[in-house]
Amino acid sequence: MTIYESFIAANDNNSHAFYQNLWGAQTFTIGNTGTNEDFYLQGINLRGRDYSAGSSYFSIRETFNSVPSGVDLACGSKADSEIPAYISWINVDLGSTILLKKDTKYAIIIRAPLSESMFNPIQFIYGVGYEGGRLYRSSNAGSEGTWGIQPNSIGFKVYGLSAGYKVWYDFSNTNKEFNIKNSNNDFVLQNLNSKNITLRR
Repeated sequence: MTIYESFIAANDNNSHAFYQNLWGAQTFTIGNTGTNEDFYLQGINLRGRDYSAGSSYFSIRETFNSVPSGVDLACGSKADSEIPAYISWINVDLGSTILLKKDTKYAIIIRAPLSESMFNPIQFIYGVGYEGGRLYRSSNAGSEGTWGIQPNSIGFKVYGLSAGYKVWYDFSNTNKEFNIKNSNNDFVLQNLNSKNITLRR
């Protein structure tokens, strides 16, 4: 996989905390620091730590006028046991191969709705200098019109596979019949197993 967009904060002493209805969103623009091309999103890394915030959730959304907007395009989660209390890179598998477009701004949404209070948040390290986006915060669980821009960005990496890859299906792992004619006498594929799907050039 390729890192298509990233920002690494230079100072680990500064952090933003998220808990309950206080959500975060780091926007990023394809091509700002990495290769400017369409690609299939695979996952993200975020620089942070966890203070027993309960399960935390991460997703990708589109933006409108540079502000997070719309619904989740892809989503992943992490349990407390998967995020250490010391600063590290947190890897999140988004379980999706959605296509992100070149020259387009997206948002990484962060929330820890199961946190009991501000004293057990999930925290992310921030810095300045990223020109492809900014950190936003919402005190109303990400509702439209409640995102406030911050003067900094949290450390992140966005991973993906080039759109030059094609979808392949491994039929050797199954004994089912897939070539089925529909009412229009066309061949269709049914009952596909996602575990047999890969992306290749």
